[in-house]
Amino acid sequence: MATGPAPAMGGSTKGRESVVLGRDAILAAARVVLEREGVRATTMRAVAEELGVSAAALYYHYENKGQLVAALVDRRVEEALVASGTERDWRRRLRAVAEEFRALAAVQPEWIDMLVDTYRYSPALRRLHASGVNVLLEAGFAPRTAMHGYRALMRYVVGHVVVGAGGGREQGGAGPARPAHQDVPGLPPFDTAEQFALGLDLLLDGLERRRDTDGGSS
Repeated sequence: MATGPAPAMGGSTKGRESVVLGRDAILAAARVVLEREGVRATTMRAVAEELGVSAAALYYHYENKGQLVAALVDRRVEEALVASGTERDWRRRLRAVAEEFRALAAVQPEWIDMLVDTYRYSPALRRLHASGVNVLLEAGFAPRTAMHGYRALMRYVVGHVVVGAGGGREQGGAGPARPAHQDVPGLPPFDTAEQFALGLDLLLDGLERRRDTDGGSS
């Protein structure tokens, strides 16, 4: 597959006469379409229209939409790695990763679906996972605790986002779902960000206690 820039093909839908098209430009345009319209609408044609070129120019770099979406996920995860990679304290590092993905989903919840769908074969996601486990190992966690602890953290983030995205959906014509906490009198108003932060603290506190009690055993 080609890696260099491709010439734009066909007439421009936005009046651009000449475009030297590289992967960075394609992925930037695909991200705009995704975050504005969702993954279903992120077609090769839609991305080409965003760029003002013929769809044929995209096929020089990506064989199909699936390959484009996978590359888009990898690029976004690499950004998350860079954002959290300079932090060596294990708690701050894991918190940074969790908050990065929560912020990502706040822009477009379908990002999380894409991450889940590409998890097993995304090189960047595999590097992110290895980075998270390694920072725990370096902090003195037992291998088994590091492995399961990091996976538990990521599942918490995904679950929080998925439940949050579905919280206002109508179910079988019954109208928007009513939050369960409203059935308990005397509770304060529910704050999603506060709930996420508290749950994250509980997970990190639990991991720290586990490290102190397992003494680095496997």
